[in-house]
Amino acid sequence: MGTGTLASAEREAFERDGVACLRGLLSEDWIESLREAVAKVMATPTEYSRDLAREGGKAGSFYQEINVSLRSDPIAQFVKQSPIAAAAAAVMGSRSIRFFSDQLLVKEPATNAETPWHQDFPYFPCDGDQIGSVWLGLDPVTRENGAMSFVKGSHRTGTLFAPQNFGSKAGYESDPFDGPPPDVDADPEAYPTICYEMEPGDVTIHHARTLHGAKGNESSDVRRRGFTIRLAGDDIVWRNRRYMPRGFEPLEDGAPLSGPRYPLLFSR
Repeated sequence: MGTGTLASAEREAFERDGVACLRGLLSEDWIESLREAVAKVMATPTEYSRDLAREGGKAGSFYQEINVSLRSDPIAQFVKQSPIAAAAAAVMGSRSIRFFSDQLLVKEPATNAETPWHQDFPYFPCDGDQIGSVWLGLDPVTRENGAMSFVKGSHRTGTLFAPQNFGSKAGYESDPFDGPPPDVDADPEAYPTICYEMEPGDVTIHHARTLHGAKGNESSDVRRRGFTIRLAGDDIVWRNRRYMPRGFEPLEDGAPLSGPRYPLLFSR
């Protein structure tokens, strides 16, 4: 699937549900390049590398690292040259796309560490509406090995939940958000969800305000190597927050994203 054939259905799904799935967007060459680059990144951890399973006292390994494209040329090339940015612009309805951040999230087989229900937006030092997260798997992604689920329409409720540590589940001292995220699994009627099982080459794009989460990896032999890129559209500006995540380069409060740390990836 090329961005030139992007159907209006994906744009409509994004607006309605807060998430859209684009099947076959990426070629096998892009996927194989990412697999090789991810292996090198994981072999040389940095101060930004964490094992969320170990931090939370869970079995297995849930590797996380932010902004791997800033230290891996092949991953940086993927961010800048793949169809991702153009596809995000079409789905999000933005004329331009800038890079904001990225994250590597690898759940090894037999890992019972969940990705807790959360929204991305409270973790981001920004404001505006046109911001989304692209998520892709380097392995087949199923419910068994940790496919992401999304609460349909949660991006338009006006509710923002406070950020929390994915490992310990402890809350951060943050801006005055609307309390902790709800227990979505305990009330499925109140929180209808959608889950996309995916093949390598498929991607999802979800709004940064969409409530989402994932189970652990219950598979005994299939990894779940996930990579997400956070992309900012036309109306996104920097916003100072009480909780300031690591890995961002501060700008003046209220300023549009600019500079080499937040490069322009697509414009039309």
